[in-house]
This record gives sequence, C-alpha cells and structure tokens, in this order.
Amino acid sequence: MQPTIISEPQQNRHIVLKTILIVVILAVIAGVVVLVMRNVHQANLENTVKTELIKQNKLMKAAAKNNVYSATVPSGVKTTDTVSINVTVSASGTAYCIDGTNKQDAKVVFHMDKSTPDNEPAKGNCSDNATVAPLVPSDVALGSVGAGAVSLTWNKAPYAASYTVQCTTDKAFISELKSQTTTETSITLSDLAGNTQYYCRVAAGNSIGQSAWSSTIEGLTNAVSVLPTELKITTISSTQLHYSWKAVPGAVSYVVEYSPDINFVQDVVQFTTTATSGDVMNLRVYTGYNFHVKAVTAQFDADHASFSEEILGRTAK
Repeated sequence: MQPTIISEPQQNRHIVLKTILIVVILAVIAGVVVLVMRNVHQANLENTVKTELIKQNKLMKAAAKNNVYSATVPSGVKTTDTVSINVTVSASGTAYCIDGTNKQDAKVVFHMDKSTPDNEPAKGNCSDNATVAPLVPSDVALGSVGAGAVSLTWNKAPYAASYTVQCTTDKAFISELKSQTTTETSITLSDLAGNTQYYCRVAAGNSIGQSAWSSTIEGLTNAVSVLPTELKITTISSTQLHYSWKAVPGAVSYVVEYSPDINFVQDVVQFTTTATSGDVMNLRVYTGYNFHVKAVTAQFDADHASFSEEILGRTAK
C-alpha cells in the first residue's frame, strides 16, 4: 500500500489554519488577562475607598453624644491622599451621611450613615444613591433683598440632591407662589414685586422624595423707582421746544435733563421742576435735543430715582 502524499498547497493551508488558531487562542488569553487586571484594579480602587470610609464612619459614631452628632466633625474625619471625604450632618444632629470618592477615579464612590452596617458601605454618594428622603434644610437665611429680588442661603441637608425654593406674598403659601429649583445652597428669585413683603421657605429633594419645608423667613423687597411716562417734545420755534409727561403719583418734583448728545455726556442741561410741562428756550437752530426725566418721591431722592427713556426733539430751521 502506497503512503498518502499531501500536496504543498494543502500543507500551507494547514499551517495557516494552525497559525490563525494560535493567534485566536493568544488573543483570548490576552483579553482574559486584561479583564482580570482591570477587575483587580477596580477592586483595589473600591477597597481603598471602603477601608477609609469604614474607619472614618466609626469615628463619626464614636463622637456622638446621646445619639446626637455634632456639626463639627471629628478631626480624623477628613479627606486623605487617596480618598475625598464629604460629611453632612442634619440640623438636629440626629442624622448624618458621609461619602468617599476615590481621587484616581471619581466614579468610585461609596457612602455610609448611622444605619449602615459597620463594614458594608453602600455604593454611590449620599445624594444620588440615597435610600431615604432628604432631611430638612437648616439655617435658611435672607442673603440680600433688592428691587424685585430676594436672595436666600441655607445649609446642605443630608441626602439632598436638589432644593426647591418658594416665595410668596401669601403667608399660607396657597397663592402667588414663585418657585425655583437648584442644586446649590443659595439662590436669587427675581421678577418679584417691589416694596412688597415676601415669605420664603426651602425643601430638599432626591429620587426617593422631598423633605418637609424649612421654617419660613420673610423679607421686604426694595421699592422700585416709578418712571415718568408719555414724555413728549413739541417744536415751538428754531430756538424753543415744549416738553410734557404724565404725572407720577407721589412725586414731589421732577428732574429734567436735555442735551444734543444722546449719551448725555456733553452740553447737558439739568433743572428741577414741580410741573409736568413747560418750555426750554435759547436752543440752537435746527438741532436735535435728547430729553429724559425722573420723578423725586419720598422713597427716591434725586440721586436714586431712575430716568425715563430718552425722547428726541428738534428745533425748527
């Protein structure tokens, strides 16, 4: 019986297939090695955060007096070279939440509170991964009051992902509500009425729900200067113009300015009057003059009242 002879093309084909098989096996092995190394690295990052968080959470619990936690956290509860630590304590001191973030990878975050098992940090931060509704924001304060605006500040609430602020002229918070949401611990509500008493409050929220409302604070917005309206300029002659406007309730006088300069920088003439109409004379022939006027009231003197819009008048040729 004669031996089987394998042709050279067949031999080459077998070599190619064998080579491909070897390459595939090596690629699979390399992929598995990379995946294992990646998982080990991820586990190391997580363990670094967990270990630090467990240690610092024990310090928080140990520092409590009669189950009340101080707003001033223990000195050992702080950010380290590898883990960023953030602690929020409730206004009553009966609750807190501490979260840790790996400085190498900000996605590696865990948190703990007084109810968390001692050696089992929960994944995620105190806000976005909370398992309870947030607590009430504390120390709500009036930051500033302006003409038609109110600014508020407050302390961060445990488990809060966002805050809702309400301001209203209705002390019962039933009508005329102005609401706004923020992730910060301060906000300015604008488009409010001037010289008006407003009542404001803040609530915290997250994916679980919303806290109760904070205590109510109140503030009086500044009065808004009332601008004269219906300002009109009529040509009388080549050197004389007539002015008039609608009277402003409560005005004790008016300040009038006119100038050929639209920016009121050069050749500005200013005078005070109690009338709402009159004439200006000795003007230049066939020249445009810009006029505006402001009302002086008990709330706004001549330095603080606002000018009306400018109106252009022109003398005759």
